[in-house]
Amino acid sequence: DVTGVVGQQKHRRPRRFQADLPDVLLDREQTWFDRRCIEKLFSAESAWRTNAERLFGLVMLDLWRREYGIGV
Repeated sequence: DVTGVVGQQKHRRPRRFQADLPDVLLDREQTWFDRRCIEKLFSAESAWRTNAERLFGLVMLDLWRREYGIGV
């Protein structure tokens, strides 16, 4: 089924980027997000369920916060 193959390919992401996500979100400098929730998002990753968009959004928000010195 072509639709299934296209849908599966949509969720693939480069390995290097995928490997960098925990480095950013589980870094001790990251204080905005509950560490347990982030760990849960990573552990829920599987072939059937992806949290890639959520994790990507959190990474972008945290990198933006660090770049501009935004604090809580």
